[in-house]
Amino acid sequence: LLNFHGTVFANDGKTPAGNTLVEIWHCNENGVYDNTSDDYIYRASFKTGADGKYHFNTILPIPYSTGNDNFRPAHIHMRVSGNSQQDLVTQVYFKGDEHIAKDESANHPKSINRILEIKNGKDNSKVVQFDVVLAKEYLLEASAYKKISGLYQMNDKSMAEFYRQGDQLFAKLNG
Repeated sequence: LLNFHGTVFANDGKTPAGNTLVEIWHCNENGVYDNTSDDYIYRASFKTGADGKYHFNTILPIPYSTGNDNFRPAHIHMRVSGNSQQDLVTQVYFKGDEHIAKDESANHPKSINRILEIKNGKDNSKVVQFDVVLAKEYLLEASAYKKISGLYQMNDKSMAEFYRQGDQLFAKLNG
């Protein structure tokens, strides 16, 4: 059992970010993501209370093969969405994972604060704490959306369409 928890703070790093949506997802004990079932196994969401705290009980994900003897280190994906704060989409890794050194995302110098220590908890559980400080919301001006929106041919000859929906930019690939 993995006790994964932390506190989400506003951009000042001190004020708890209440009513913030924290979503996690990761692979199962076989290195496989549940992307097709209606059960959403090893996926969860939680809204923080006024204290900004979140908590999930899950399993510790494992490293998995990406082919050709390459492995992704064990990791948990996160999306943190708060009012008037910039959404954060990230991955956290775990200290001691031998695959971090060869993974471009995990071994980047800016990832150092996302490589987390696993502590021993009660009843043979593992405990990981990850506190998040959200950035101030960055909103694009309408003119920026207009410059980006459109249909593009990619290097591999596929097509990508970028379009605005509310305050978000979406990409539609090959229709």
